[in-house]
Amino acid sequence: MDIVYKKIPKSDEGALRTLIKAVYDDLTRPEFLIPYTETELNNLFNADYALPPDGIYIDGKLVGMAQLYVKQETLSHCKEILDIADKRVVETGGWLIQSAARGHGLLSRLISGHPEAAKTLGFDYIIATTHPENIASIKALKKLGLEYAETIQEGEYLRDIYWMKLN
Repeated sequence: MDIVYKKIPKSDEGALRTLIKAVYDDLTRPEFLIPYTETELNNLFNADYALPPDGIYIDGKLVGMAQLYVKQETLSHCKEILDIADKRVVETGGWLIQSAARGHGLLSRLISGHPEAAKTLGFDYIIATTHPENIASIKALKKLGLEYAETIQEGEYLRDIYWMKLN
């Protein structure tokens, strides 16, 4: 089995959208993931919105992704809750792994460079949100060094906020 971690090129946008749909369609707990809006999907490769997505390829097939979201306006709600509205914040999110590839530590390896990448780009904090019962994501967040801040209601979705000071 050949496992490759790399930035997902724009030429793989179709495979990325297929991955997103497949992961959502396969969820036993749909409340664990907030579905992408069409605007979010259209901005996956927009540098003003997010850094290029990180991907996991197994035998040439895209099976997982994660991304750093940089658009400050989309993070304003969490920034206000955490009392860091005047700071530069990045969100690690969009964590999607096909069910057959889960449970092997692939996500932890994929996101391991997110804090350093964010720090290098001058961000003050890295944040993430997850469902309070999503044990796999919580374990990955803690392994990454993020700490629980509080639980919020985000529309119809319950979310725990995790964060880490970078600078």
